[in-house]
Amino acid sequence: MDKLFDYSCNPNMAWITVNHSCQLRCRWCYGENTHYLPEASMSLELAKELVDIGISAGATHFNIIGGEPTIWPHLFDLFSYCREKGATVGLITNATRFGEDTFWERYKQNPCDRISISVKSTNPQQFEYATRSNAYAMTLRGIERAVKFHKTGVTTVYNSLIGMDGLKEIAVRCKELGANAIIVNMCSPTIDDDGNARQGYAVDSERIPQDTVEMVEFLESLYGENAEIDIQMPLCLFPVVFVEKYLNAKRIMTMCQVFARSGINFTTEGNVTVCNELTEPVIAQKGVDFTDGESLLAHLNSKELQDGYRKLLRYPADCCTECRWKDDCRGGCLMNWLIMDPAICHAV
Repeated sequence: MDKLFDYSCNPNMAWITVNHSCQLRCRWCYGENTHYLPEASMSLELAKELVDIGISAGATHFNIIGGEPTIWPHLFDLFSYCREKGATVGLITNATRFGEDTFWERYKQNPCDRISISVKSTNPQQFEYATRSNAYAMTLRGIERAVKFHKTGVTTVYNSLIGMDGLKEIAVRCKELGANAIIVNMCSPTIDDDGNARQGYAVDSERIPQDTVEMVEFLESLYGENAEIDIQMPLCLFPVVFVEKYLNAKRIMTMCQVFARSGINFTTEGNVTVCNELTEPVIAQKGVDFTDGESLLAHLNSKELQDGYRKLLRYPADCCTECRWKDDCRGGCLMNWLIMDPAICHAV
């Protein structure tokens, strides 16, 4: 078996979820089931401890996420601590606070090393409906400041609420604001409070192949080779010529760090979960399963955990083992298989 799928954990990065609070209430957000509780906020002491544990386990880069991490009061202290420890730090943000002059001046004095700017909509009416917020003007100002300061691109989620027209509008407006690249993520199904999966605002799998081909053609006209699609769906659903072209160019993605087990996802309590969206079950409880990097790595590489990942990351359909794209695909995002039928797969 390819080493990528040997189910051992060899982390080189970590995600630290510092809070659940957010100024926006995006209708498709997986954070809906956290209820954005303000009390679910990590202390600086715990955040620093997790950085130490992560580094000891092998991580050299930390992504700070939420909620919305820019409203977490210890953000700049954590940036500084990561650097003191020799690690780089990234930020995943909606950029709304960057539109505030005072915060923006503070940020410029202590910015992150890498940034992912998540754009919800660039249409004022659609933005207000989609995010249930009136922060449109501030958010657009924040996006413009961030992309120009970091000389970077943006990410956005393709969902049934925004649709193809909304996605194209985002791409055009962000280009005008100074973005030099764009990554489109496909909206995933969501899990409700009872643990049930629902379609939510995920685009129907039957539409995704046609939409993606149209999407790529349009985005290329604006961003050239700096347009990427995180398909998260089985590659066999797409035209063969399309897949071969963009796989070779490394501009379509179907797998995340979960498949390679190359990252650690810390919750606000300091526990470890599979990923930000699959917050249950907890796979490593702080103070019980681990107290430092060595014990965390030992637990994550225990036979029980490796067997669990072997089951979790199995091919969605038997025919997948015969597909020539099997090691580039693996069926895509695990969340999709909470609602999709594996019968849609066919070996190429």
